[in-house]
Amino acid sequence: MTDQTNQPDIQQKIELQLRQAILQQMRGDLVEAQKACVEILRLEPRHVEALELMGDLLCARGDTVHAIIAYRQAKDNSVQGTPAYASAERKWATLLYEQSLPELEPSEVRISPVIALVLSLMLPGVAHLWMRQFTKAGIMIGCGMVLTTLLLFSPWGIIETRTVSAITTGPVLLSFLLMSVAFTAAIDAYQIAAGLKPKAAKPVHPALPEEVRNNPDAKP
Repeated sequence: MTDQTNQPDIQQKIELQLRQAILQQMRGDLVEAQKACVEILRLEPRHVEALELMGDLLCARGDTVHAIIAYRQAKDNSVQGTPAYASAERKWATLLYEQSLPELEPSEVRISPVIALVLSLMLPGVAHLWMRQFTKAGIMIGCGMVLTTLLLFSPWGIIETRTVSAITTGPVLLSFLLMSVAFTAAIDAYQIAAGLKPKAAKPVHPALPEEVRNNPDAKP
């Protein structure tokens, strides 16, 4: 008798949380939207709309493995032939297909650390360009070209030395800066080529709620 009395209250909470999840998704707050879905699934673990929405949110955050599980659960808890079943099945099948595709991104270009060191000393930025470190390559090549141009053709470079017939501050300073760029590029290129630079950590995503993750049928 108590369960039947509380049933309308539970349904109202579910509807409220579902509206909240959709609203937060529209606002771009995926974390809060996911929290609302977790609350729905705590009250009703087989809620189809919440499961599919959870899959959408996980997919948007890059957690495709758990998104596939959520879509699978939404599909399995829907009546076959209904729009809800078709929508969940389409998303589930699409993610499975994308997961099975071969990696299309260019593979990492390998270079000997010693070669990277020597190339960077001779031409700062060239080794970074080879290793697809395009931002660093652009900065170092740009700095090298500017300093070389100032050293060779500006009034503060070699021309000043020829005019004054003595070693002056300008050429020494420009040469020092050019050598600094070369040494910085060489050290950085050597570390990257040798694998000493740590890779960026993957973003951490909230775990799928236990009602879905621990389900015996929760398989991709």
